[in-house]
Amino acid sequence: MSTHLTCGMAHCTAKLHFRQGPYTAAHWAHSRGEAGECATMTGQPGEWHDRWQHGIFAGARSEVPLGGARADAILDRLSGKFAAIEFQHSAIDAGTVRKRIESHREAGAMASVWILNSAAAHPHRGFNIERTWAIDLLRAAVELGTRPEPGNPGFAVPVLLHKYGSLVVVDSVRFIDGPDGSEVAKVKLVKDKATGKTLRIPEETFRLWAAGANRKFVERSMPDELLEYAPRMDALTTRLVKLAQSHELAA
Repeated sequence: MSTHLTCGMAHCTAKLHFRQGPYTAAHWAHSRGEAGECATMTGQPGEWHDRWQHGIFAGARSEVPLGGARADAILDRLSGKFAAIEFQHSAIDAGTVRKRIESHREAGAMASVWILNSAAAHPHRGFNIERTWAIDLLRAAVELGTRPEPGNPGFAVPVLLHKYGSLVVVDSVRFIDGPDGSEVAKVKLVKDKATGKTLRIPEETFRLWAAGANRKFVERSMPDELLEYAPRMDALTTRLVKLAQSHELAA
C-alpha cells in the first residue's frame, strides 16, 4: 500500500504523507517545505495555520476582536498585559498588515507578534526574502515598532520565521534591489549569546505562551530541554525589528 498521495489542489502536485502524533489528529500533510506555494494559491488558512492556532496555541484565546481587526491568538501575561499573535503563511496586502498592527496597539497590546511560515515567505535558500507580502510585513514591523520612553511603554512588532520545527527571530532587515531590479529583504537573525549561532526556539516551547494563567501546570510537564528556551522566548515580546546598515548584515 502506498504511504503517500498527491495533493489535489489547483497548481499543486506535491506529495502528501500520513501523519499522526500526540498533539496532531490523523491527517495527510504536504512533504516538508512543499506546502508554501499551495497555501499561497488557495488563500486558505491550511494545515500550517491550523497546527499553530488550534494545536500549539490550543489553550489560548483565539479570533479575538481587537479594534478593527481580529488576532489569531492572544498571549496573556499574569501581569494583565497581553500580546496579539498572528500566524501568516499566505499572501496578505500591506494595508491589511498595518491595520492589524495598529488595531493591536490601539487595543492596548504590548506587542503584535507575527509568526511566518518560512517556506512561504522565502522559498529560496538563505534569508533573502523575495515575496512581496513578506517584504511589506517586515517594513511595517520596522516602521510601526516603537522603543520604550518615559511615560510610554513602547510597542514591539517581532517577526519570527518557522522552519522544520523551530523558530528563528528577525533581528534586522535591509531592503535592496535584487539582480532583476525587484526588491529583496536581506534579513539578519538573532543569535544565541551562549553559542554565537542562530537562536532557534523549538515550536513546542510556545505552548507556554498559549497556556496563559495555566502556564505553571504546562511547565511541570515540559522537558527541561524546552524550558531552557523560555526566557529567550518571553523576551521576544519586546523585540524590535531594526533597519540594518549594509555592514551589519555582513557581521
